[in-house]
This record gives sequence, structure tokens and C-alpha cells, in this order.
Amino acid sequence: DRQAKEMFVAMDVDSDGIVTKDEFSAAYPRYYPGDRRQDLLDKRFSELDIKSSGKVSQAEFIANRYEPAAGD
Repeated sequence: DRQAKEMFVAMDVDSDGIVTKDEFSAAYPRYYPGDRRQDLLDKRFSELDIKSSGKVSQAEFIANRYEPAAGD
């Protein structure tokens, strides 16, 4: 999915092929505007981090990306 790849690359600030929770947290407001709840950020990151490693690979991100819904 091209959009997911572009989103991943934008979040991967240091271009190491991994999105850390810090990188995800920094990019979160851009992709989920108006959503400032830490519990939702944590939940969404955990859903992406299927290996529970504290970081998300591009494959994990694409396979498990959460699509923001209207009003979500």
C-alpha cells in the first residue's frame, strides 16, 4: 500500500527503517489531528508493534496500520 509506505517513511525521521514510539508520538498529531489522548496513542502503537519490541518495522506498519475514521 503506497500510502502506508509514504506514511511510514514520513514517521521514520532518522531513516533507519524502524519507527520508534518517540517517532510515532511526534508524528501522531499530523495523522490523527485533534486526538491528544495518550491511551489511544499507546493502543495504536501497540497494535502496530506486533512483536512488542518497542519499535515498528515497515512490514509491521503496513500490515497493521490503523486507518483513522471520521470522528475517531
